[in-house]
Amino acid sequence: MISPVPPRLPSELLLKIVLWLPDAASLFSVLEVLGTADQRGPFFESLWQLGSSFVDRDHLWPSLALTEMLSTPGCHTLVESVIDSYAHVQSICPSATIAWRASFPSSPSNALVHSIPIPLNEWFDLWVQLPLTELTITSFYDDTTPALPFIAATFLDSVLPQLRRLVRLQCEGDGVGLLSIFEMAAASTTLEEIDIRLAAAPPLTETQLVHATQWLSSLIVRRFYVPFLALEPTVPPTVRNAWDLSQLKSEMLPTTFAFRELHLSRVLTPSGLVSLAHAIRHSTRMDGLTVNEFAFLFGGAYAPAFGVLFDSVADSNVRELDVSRCRLADSHWPLLGPIFERSKNLRHVTLSNNGISNEGLVWIARAIGTNTSIERLDLDGNTDVTVGGVVHLLSNCDFNRRGSFLLNLGFTSYSVTEKIQLQTLAGELRVDLYL
Repeated sequence: MISPVPPRLPSELLLKIVLWLPDAASLFSVLEVLGTADQRGPFFESLWQLGSSFVDRDHLWPSLALTEMLSTPGCHTLVESVIDSYAHVQSICPSATIAWRASFPSSPSNALVHSIPIPLNEWFDLWVQLPLTELTITSFYDDTTPALPFIAATFLDSVLPQLRRLVRLQCEGDGVGLLSIFEMAAASTTLEEIDIRLAAAPPLTETQLVHATQWLSSLIVRRFYVPFLALEPTVPPTVRNAWDLSQLKSEMLPTTFAFRELHLSRVLTPSGLVSLAHAIRHSTRMDGLTVNEFAFLFGGAYAPAFGVLFDSVADSNVRELDVSRCRLADSHWPLLGPIFERSKNLRHVTLSNNGISNEGLVWIARAIGTNTSIERLDLDGNTDVTVGGVVHLLSNCDFNRRGSFLLNLGFTSYSVTEKIQLQTLAGELRVDLYL
């Protein structure tokens, strides 16, 4: 006679019953009585397997304590299958990292701990204890990133300086104050990247500038993106000068940059440009450099400064150089062109909107012809370059000696016939031409 198969409790009902069990010993006694994987169901079968291995069962119930052991390949998949059903997850793993791109509560009704609503300030006091390494905050609503509710911004502002393990911070909109951001940055020993994209930022105060400058002076900084920020009129000159990158001095810079990319726009004087050049010459990590949109208050002093910069780039590991909108017109290229010829690590050069005409293009063509490492040249926005200048560039470079080459001229006023002529020539030379 075949014994009847005992009915299986629905997983939802079994979970509600087990939630009343006070400790791991009680839980695993029940799971043992159930006997089979089918009777335990997917969630409790995964717990049973975890508890039957080398994992401390007290780390599995009533809270899930994330430890180094639970991150091993044998346990990781099982942990992922059960973690969503826990009301409380605790991280006691020293190397655990968390990236927060989730929503923040907007009222006590959705500020839940163990399914119980608590005051917002208590929720944020608990949240700030998470071992966060990445934090994305936005006040814009879209389909991918939850927005920071207005009512939650004040609470987040107050606890942000307490984050001690953050590595990357990105802020969009006006949700978080700059004071809390820079205060947290100044005290951090781990924060490598700050990306701030504010719709409208108030003028920086003396305290904010001191904190920001302190963080920028540390050797951990890898990336800092911030729009133009006005300063309070009451900021002392000494504090203002320490922040003012246009007065960049070589003694303010490390011997070599640790970050891989640097973007500077409208901030450097000629002397600051020279100081920057000295710092990047021996950098082993930097492979992308953008310096553009200068306020030309110093006239011809920029010409030799760019010569020093290009000379340093030629001796560095920089692979991508963008000097758009720097007014590097024809008169600069008898100096800069020959430097390009020996820049053996350069792969992508952007010279957009510099006022270059055929005269300057002669020097650039000579550099491209000699330096076969360059794979892409962007010349868009240089509207004085004629069809004849482009033909000269294409005809005087031996493109058979390089694997590929892309020439981007962007929008041009060339006629249809002229564009066909250029595309035909480029095709014969195996050059990708964008018109």
